[in-house]
Amino acid sequence: MATKSEKAWGSLETLDVSQPTRTSRRINEPDLEPPPPEPPRRTPNLTGQEPEEPDPFELVKEQYRVNLPDLLRWNIARVPGQEHVKEDHSTRFLLFDNYYEAVMVDGIDGLGSTSS
Repeated sequence: MATKSEKAWGSLETLDVSQPTRTSRRINEPDLEPPPPEPPRRTPNLTGQEPEEPDPFELVKEQYRVNLPDLLRWNIARVPGQEHVKEDHSTRFLLFDNYYEAVMVDGIDGLGSTSS
């Protein structure tokens, strides 16, 4: 009498894997639902006309415009009570330029952080 594993091994030895598997029973596949409809696509504005509603940002952007060359002329005081001075031309170009000498070279008064 053959064991289960011997019977299984015998079935595997007779199996020809180069041939497609044939089944005698028919598999009933469920009916597929129709695919959902495609979402509507936006059509580009081909007329060349402006949209009817203006962009809200376009209406207020002038309020937020920054004149950078003018801002760079200001020499901001680092000592309380000292006045801010507007120079004739830009002398500082980066935030790093504005504070490197004041903090890294001269130190911060009151904190005892001098680089001497």
